[in-house]
Amino acid sequence: MEEQAIRKIVSQVVGEYVLKTENAPTQIKHCPGQNGCMPAKLPKVDGAPAWAGLTLTPQQAAQMDAPAWANVKMQGEVQPKSQAEQESSIESPSQPGKIPVEVSARHVHLTQKDVDALFGIGHQLTPKRELSQPGQFLCEERVTLITGKGEIKNVAVLGPVRKSTQVELSFTDARGLGLAVPVRQSGDTEGGGDVYIFSDKDMVRAPGSVIVAKNHIHMTCKDAQAFGVKDNQSVRVKMNTSRPVTFEDVIVRVSDQFSLAMHIDFDEANACAFQTGNTGSLLL
Repeated sequence: MEEQAIRKIVSQVVGEYVLKTENAPTQIKHCPGQNGCMPAKLPKVDGAPAWAGLTLTPQQAAQMDAPAWANVKMQGEVQPKSQAEQESSIESPSQPGKIPVEVSARHVHLTQKDVDALFGIGHQLTPKRELSQPGQFLCEERVTLITGKGEIKNVAVLGPVRKSTQVELSFTDARGLGLAVPVRQSGDTEGGGDVYIFSDKDMVRAPGSVIVAKNHIHMTCKDAQAFGVKDNQSVRVKMNTSRPVTFEDVIVRVSDQFSLAMHIDFDEANACAFQTGNTGSLLL
């Protein structure tokens, strides 16, 4: 079959069965909509080009006039989610009121000046993996936080660099360092705690840099319109977890540079028994 014809088949089954092209045709990812991907194995099929990017049931193959090698099911085939299951894990404003939730672990944002001091003049932060918010990334670099009362090792550094150094902890973390710190929106460190930041090479003092980040929701302008909210609006969010908790005064942050997600810290996640994939219900 011509490449163009097979690519047409691929476009018709996007979101159902997609090969990992770098390993195709021996590995496959089953992608149930936007709810994540789970790896599985696809039997070796002679003649399947690496770019084919699909696997089909016999019915799909017949309907699409696909070649014989496309007529393959996954081993341990995953059944499609029921309507009830889909509705219980909504992550899009096309099904209003549900927000995908992410847990933000302790981390540090650094200025270029502090990056230079900690890792060497001219050092550039090394991306390890992208985060959900466009342009943000986890770095290979790690640091240790130290006060007169304690220390926390192996703390993540997030990039890119910022105009001011900021340390985001949970209350549990802060108390372990002997710090009484305020709850603030990211970027607002007024009244923040003092800490020393160490690398393997050097250290910097970061006065007034430590905060507990206020839980918040990132939205695009289109998301905000769909949810009926505006930038900097305070809302309530009920967590759809095994231990439901409703968070008050959650701030909506709107920008087309964002991607839809609510961020909570580990104290908040533990309080509501959060598990990956749980969502929040927006309550105005």
